[in-house]
Amino acid sequence: MLTVGQRRLRVRIPAGIDSGGKIRLRGQGEPGLYGGPNGDLVIMVRVMPNTHFERRGNDIYSSVDISFVDAIKGCKVQAKTLTKTVSLTVPPGTQPGTKLRLKGMGLAVGGQNGDQYVEIKVKIPTELSESQKRLLDEWEK
Repeated sequence: MLTVGQRRLRVRIPAGIDSGGKIRLRGQGEPGLYGGPNGDLVIMVRVMPNTHFERRGNDIYSSVDISFVDAIKGCKVQAKTLTKTVSLTVPPGTQPGTKLRLKGMGLAVGGQNGDQYVEIKVKIPTELSESQKRLLDEWEK
């Protein structure tokens, strides 16, 4: 709902509209001069940022955190999309910053579906016990 002066208008926001997009409501603007018909009301759209997703064109970018052990061994993680949560397979040996593509899971604008890219963020422990340090030393040899 949009309030214009004393009027409340119901406005349909087109799917996939981006910041800077315009919505024209014909005849809902100010009255014309000398008794002329009402003009059009033009709404400028500003899309607020989201904490989980970033939009680039029709593509969506997000990230998931995994441990360095999971990056080495591979794992399954849950990744949020715009419409649901999906299970994503992280292959063994995945490097930090790797982006996995979810084909067609981006925005559908103008009949074209974008993709979603999930960046793998590897969490490195900041503190290790002595036994963990010894295991890493043995592994490195």
